[in-house]
Amino acid sequence: LEAVEARALSVRHHRAHIADELLTLKCPRTGCRQAFIDFTGCFALRCTRAGCNTYFCGWCLHASANDRDAHAHVMGCAHKLATTNYHGSVQQFEECNRVRRRRLVQQYVDAIEPADVRRDVHGECQSDFRDLGLHITLRSE
Repeated sequence: LEAVEARALSVRHHRAHIADELLTLKCPRTGCRQAFIDFTGCFALRCTRAGCNTYFCGWCLHASANDRDAHAHVMGCAHKLATTNYHGSVQQFEECNRVRRRRLVQQYVDAIEPADVRRDVHGECQSDFRDLGLHITLRSE
């Protein structure tokens, strides 16, 4: 019975980490981590949480020291899907974050051991993956 409870606890822990840390868009500042969903077209973003005001890139979530640095980063960001200046569409923002989420979640799921826990976590997260358009595979044993 203890082993079953420990396994269930492990699955819940991994599922919570995936949902809270990998699927939820957040301010990249360690001391903040405020979730956000708003996108107004400019990929140089600013956290609006009181006391934070961190500037960061909407393509890769890289934190910058100020507005000017954030805009400069956006212009040369390796994850940029558009050849435009600072602006892009909501669809580009969603696609870029879908790709980022898929990469992060796939890496995380692949590293879960043992295999039965990995399989259970994968199953528990399917509705979240489906809602976000993510196809996460289970690696072969």
